Amino acid sequence: MTKIIKKVAMQSKFVFFDLGNVLVTLHPHNAAEQLAEMAGCNVQKVLGTVFTSDLQKRYETGLINEDQYTLEVNRLLESDLTTQSVM
Repeated sequence: MTKIIKKVAMQSKFVFFDLGNVLVTLHPHNAAEQLAEMAGCNVQKVLGTVFTSDLQKRYETGLINEDQYTLEVNRLLESDLTTQSVM
């Protein structure tokens, strides 16, 4: 049995996770709280800028990359966060 599992695992090219509230429910308010704490601003500012713009959608659909997303977050929040901290 172990040989079969190893063989199947070796044949797999990738694992795909759909986190768009299909497998995991995401809570934007929790993300906003964390982002606000890192940026040194209040949650309402994050919710009123980052989460009301089309920024999240552009990132999730691949129109912008992580660095571009972070640049826009920093512009909106007047912060200086790194891409690593935002992601």
